[in-house]
Formats: sequence, structure tokens, C-alpha cells
Amino acid sequence: MPDKYFADYRLTKQKARVIINMYAIALPPCGRAEKEIIMTKKIKLTVLALSVLLSIVMLLSACGEGEHTHGNFTNEQIVLAPTCTADGKGTHVCGDCQETLEFTIPALGHTEVIDAGVDYTCTEDGISEGKHCSVCNEVLVAQTTLPAAHRPSEWQVIKAASCEIDGYRIKTCTACEEQTHSEVIAKLGHAESDWVIIKAATCENEGKKQTTCLNCETVMQSVTIDALGHDKTDWITTTAPTCTSSGLKHKGCTRCSETFEQTSIASLGHLCTDTVVAPTCTLDGYTSHDCTRCDYSYTTDTVTKLGHNYSTSVVAPTCTDRGYTQHTCSRCAVGTDGHDYRDTYVSPLGHQYDNGVVTAPTCLDRGYTTYTCIRCEAGTEGHSYKDNYENPLGHQYGIGVVTQPTCTERGYTTYTCSRCEAGTEGHSYKDSYVDALGHQYAEKILENPTCVKAGSKNKTCVRCPAVEPGSAEAIPATGHSISPSIETKDMGYGTTRTATVYRCAGCTEYVHVSKVVFSFDKSPAQRIDSHTGYSYGMSLDYSDLTTQSVDSFHLYTAFSFTKTGDLEAHYWIASKGNMDKAIGFFSGIDEKFATIGNEIDSIHTQEENKKHEKSITVDKNELTSSNIYFVFLNQNYFNHMVVTNITATATFDFGEPKT
Repeated sequence: MPDKYFADYRLTKQKARVIINMYAIALPPCGRAEKEIIMTKKIKLTVLALSVLLSIVMLLSACGEGEHTHGNFTNEQIVLAPTCTADGKGTHVCGDCQETLEFTIPALGHTEVIDAGVDYTCTEDGISEGKHCSVCNEVLVAQTTLPAAHRPSEWQVIKAASCEIDGYRIKTCTACEEQTHSEVIAKLGHAESDWVIIKAATCENEGKKQTTCLNCETVMQSVTIDALGHDKTDWITTTAPTCTSSGLKHKGCTRCSETFEQTSIASLGHLCTDTVVAPTCTLDGYTSHDCTRCDYSYTTDTVTKLGHNYSTSVVAPTCTDRGYTQHTCSRCAVGTDGHDYRDTYVSPLGHQYDNGVVTAPTCLDRGYTTYTCIRCEAGTEGHSYKDNYENPLGHQYGIGVVTQPTCTERGYTTYTCSRCEAGTEGHSYKDSYVDALGHQYAEKILENPTCVKAGSKNKTCVRCPAVEPGSAEAIPATGHSISPSIETKDMGYGTTRTATVYRCAGCTEYVHVSKVVFSFDKSPAQRIDSHTGYSYGMSLDYSDLTTQSVDSFHLYTAFSFTKTGDLEAHYWIASKGNMDKAIGFFSGIDEKFATIGNEIDSIHTQEENKKHEKSITVDKNELTSSNIYFVFLNQNYFNHMVVTNITATATFDFGEPKT
């Protein structure tokens, strides 16, 4: 509960306590009995004060623990409007306890606007970018002066510093190129390198090493390196021993070529292996003993050569080659001495040519006769030859086929050889070219306009389907040519229909019926037997009149009749029924009533002379057919009743035609 309510609660308790004390102080001094009475009154007063206090506390906490958080607040008013930096105040009424409460409206916050800055130059001051509030104009980021100043470049070295001489460098303004700074570059001083061997020491000679400046290569220190002295090796073979000669070995230095001691190495002697070589047709066999270390060898165990084992085959002579007998050894390898030989030669047979095949000459190629040997294979020398050559015939062209020029292609005459095949050289050629005709455009109606729909046209070439670019054009709709006419039709049953019809002279789509008048006029003079009914009627068929331009129409009806005697007349206008039954001469009025439905209007009367007029609006969509029936039925309760002068008119007003 808010502090406000606690404060009110404490104040109320204090007031109650003051009231009790006031009663206690006001009591006069008294005896014991009187004191008991007084104490009883004090207790009652205390209980009464506590009851009042409890009621006040309950009233103050009417909203309970919710602390006015139900969101049911009304009559909201702004007491103090908020600003960019200060909160506002408002009041609203708690819908639960009707207490007026105060609430805080948060500060709006500044609406920042950027104040553009101007950059400084070498000679003129600039100003920095700032911000201010567009609502209260408070400066949020103050603009400051940017003093005029040069914009120095990076350092530019004019003279590089060396180890012993100072250098010099400057800065210039990047905007105006004026020199803004200059300073001396301190000399570098020598930077000594590590020791570098200039001359390496050997076994018998001294070496040399030195340090230099890393910047200018000046020699800083130079020192002599002592000679190393010889480092003797183990025995080294100078000349290796062989099977038949001794070798040589020595000791030397690991760093130089100096030799200190030398001695001989004993010869090795032969180390032989044995290889058995089998005899061939022309060579003896043997066992070969060969040294593995040198070229020394010798043979033992000789075996006599085998000699050739020949087989024979006869090769027949051809047209160009001799025939012979081939002898081949079955044991020795191809190419070895005596492996094969030939004898018993037979002379070549010579070519035996056929009678020849004639190749006729063509337009481009000579004709000839080809003679072919009947014995030898194709591709062999002299297998065939050509003779009896005839000259080429040359092309035989006709009168040519003329190709007429088109709008975009040239015309020409094609001459074709009647002898050679298509695709061969000179088979056909084109000549007598005629220039292309070019397009000849003329207006073409693509779609004729109607009364309600636009047509289209363009300019199309009279020779080809090409359309002139940009020639497509719409043909405006012609619009309806509407004129009214009066049409009269005999509907039967004594009914005449007169219609005012608006038709379009240019199309059959537009037909509007503005008014239709149906007239029924019958003057019967007929006696009716007791309890026998008869009827007259008309069927107003308007299905041949289009009324698409309206959804409802106004109907005015007028009906009157004259009768003698006690006769009951019934008159209906309905949108469905059986007309033949309704006006047929059947006994029983009830059966006639049952044939009529969807009543639009009706009247039932026993008056002597009755006139009935009524004007109604009919929704066309509620009609079940394109007929409306007007039926008059009467019933006679007594003999010899006569009905005369039955007339009725119905006027359908569909309104003027829409444009």
C-alpha cells in the first residue's frame, strides 16, 4: 500500500486515541463503584473508537492489495506537459474506488539535429560539427573553433645520416606545400658485426678473421688464426690388390693431402665358379671355370656338337615371286648359322588379267577400263592396271529454274546438271539475280469493332505476313444505335400485349424493354348453375423480350368486374401455375385454386361492382419462369347468376434504357 494510505491510517489511529483520552480526562474524581462504572464506559468508548477506526481503514484500502493496478482508469487529464528533460504530470480516476490518482508522464527526450561543421584551412579557421535539439533548441554538442593550421606530411629525408655524418629531413604542408618542420638526423655510429673468417687456417699455415661495420663496412678488428697441424688417418688403400698382383696402402691427414706412411698389400689369387654349356647343332659342349674377380677362365669336359635336324616345306610360285623348298632345323634358334636354307626353285607364274571392267566417264572425271589379275591379291605389285581412257563429259545444264524475289530475299535462276549428283562440284549454280522487292504495306482489319467492343487494325505487307512496326492501332467501339418501337402481340385468352422496346440497329445483343402493357377484356353473359364455377384468365409470356438491363420492375395492375346476384369473385396474379387447368371448365373451385402458386397479388370479394388497383415492385430474380398469370375465378351460390364486363390491365415499367 502506498505511503499516503499508511499516513492516513496512522493519522486516524491518533485521532481515535485522542478522542478516548479526552473522555478519560473529562471524568471527575470518584469512588470505587463509580470508577468501575467509568471504566466500563471507557471500555465501551474504546470498542466504539476501534470500530470507527476499522471502518476508516477498510474505506482507505478499498482497492485492496491491487494498489489501483486493475487498469480501470477514466477521466485522464494532463496537469503538466512533459518536456525534453523534465517529466510531466497527469491525473486519472480509479474506476474501482473513484479516487483521483496522480501519475508521471516520462520526459520526451531530445530530438537531435546535426549542425554541419566547416573544415579549417592553412590560413582560415574552421568549426567542428555540433548537435542541438530541434524542439527546445538546447545545444547538445557545442561547436568549437578549429584553428587554421598546416597539415604536415610524413617526414621526407633530404640527406641520409651515415655512421660518422649527421643527416637532414623535413615536413611540408599537404595542402599548400609550404615547409612546416625540419630536423637533423643524428649520425648512426658504427655497428660492429660478428667475426667473419677472411682466410681459413690450414694444417701448416695461419688464417685470419675480422669484424666490420654493418652500415659502412669499415674494418673494426682483425685477428690471426693459428695453423691447425696435421690430423693423421688410419690405413687408406691406395691401389687395391688383384688375383695376380699386389696392392698398396698409406696413412694421410684428414684435412690435407699429405701422406705419412706407405706399404704393399699381397695379391688375392683366383676365385673360380663352374658353368656347364650344353652342345648345339654346330658347337661342342663343355664345362667353363670363370674367376669371379677377373677375366681369367678355362674349360674342361668337352661334349661333341649334335648337327642339324632339318624339316622341309614347299612354297608355291606366285605371279611375281619364285617358288622353292624350305629346309628348317628343329633344334637351333632362328638366325643362327645353318638354321634354314632354300633350294629347288620354280620360276614366277606371271600375271593373268581378266577382260577388264569399264568405268564410264562423268562430268568431271575421265572414263577407263580396269584390268585385274585373277591370281594375285589386291594391293600386290601388278595386281591391276587402268587403260582405254575417255575424256570427261562436262556438265549438261538445263534452261534453269526461276526463284522469284520476295520482300526480303533476292530472286535468281538455278541451273542444274542433269547428269551428276547433287553436292558434286559444279552440279548447280545460281545466276540472273533480281533485287528483293521490299515490303508493301496496306491497312488490314484484324477485328471489326462492335457496339461495345473495340476492334483492331495494322499495316500488313500484301506479299508476306510482315507487319509495319508501330502500325498496330485500336478501332474504337461504334456504340449502340438505339431507337424505340411499339410491338403488339396477341397472347390468347382475350389478352393483348403492347411493349415499348428499345433495340440497337447495329447488333442483336442490345434489347431493352422499357414498358409492357397487358390488356384483358371479356364481356361474358352466362348463367351459372348452383355451386359451379368458371374462370377467365391470361398468361402474360414475356420470354421473347430481353430484360437483362434490370433486376426488378414496377408492376401496376387494374381489375374490375360487374355482377348480378350473390357471387364470390377471386383474382390472382402469380408467377407459376397451370393455365389450362386454371381456366378450364372443371367442377370444383378448389381444384382450380390448387393449380396456381407463387402469388404476387390477389383479391377475394363479394361486392357488386369491384374495382381493384395496386402498384407493386417485383424482383425479377424471384420469378420462377418468364410467365405471369392473371386468373379470374368465380363461384355461384344461387341459380341464374350472371357476370359481365370483366376487364384487367397489367403495366410493367422497366425504366428507360441504360447507356
